[in-house]
Amino acid sequence: MMEIDEDVNAAIEHLTEELVHWGGMNAGGGGQGGGEAQMASLPDDLDPHNVPPECKTEASEWYGVFHPTVKRVLDVSLVHTLMHESIVCCVRFSADGKYLATGCNRTAQIFDTKTGMKTCVLVDEAAAKAEDLYIRSVCFSPDGKFLATGAEDTQIRIWDIAKKAIRMVFDGHQQAIYSLDFSFEGRLIVSGSGDKTVRIWDMIDGSSKVLTINDQDSTTTNLELQVSL
Repeated sequence: MMEIDEDVNAAIEHLTEELVHWGGMNAGGGGQGGGEAQMASLPDDLDPHNVPPECKTEASEWYGVFHPTVKRVLDVSLVHTLMHESIVCCVRFSADGKYLATGCNRTAQIFDTKTGMKTCVLVDEAAAKAEDLYIRSVCFSPDGKFLATGAEDTQIRIWDIAKKAIRMVFDGHQQAIYSLDFSFEGRLIVSGSGDKTVRIWDMIDGSSKVLTINDQDSTTTNLELQVSL
């Protein structure tokens, strides 16, 4: 057990360094060069209704526009329309791509990506019902057995998908949770909140580590955990 704990601590220390570096790059507008390719943004004056045919894919109720100066290497088609009864705040594929989770008001829902059929609805019946409770982030565990949800009530709920039951709840953030990600082996989970903190949680012992983003203009809305034990 001691060896596992040492490996987890080493992973947390590495992740801490990476997140501090990530926060510094965001505060500094991307650092000095960064060494990573930048995604090309669509021109501000681009009129989606007046682009060349080769830069647009469309159907009766939707269309997609491609960057006019970037080589087009893919196409887009509508596979499914997944209906919800409220605004959808977030979506996330499972690691194998077979399922898609969505977060909306009071519920997280899981769909089969091949058939488009809804396979699961997760609702915390114990949550207060006086107000809306939007699920702002969702994430499958690497093995697909669990779904983590982050909500406006500042709680992270870990759901056992097969049982449709909450396995554990993490408390600590002061504002809504906008991003979640699991480590490769599924033991650690990282969360980003509107309170400008990132927390690293241990799924086994429930412990957490807090990192603060000091940039006043940043919000931790997009995190990717790249730690394997």
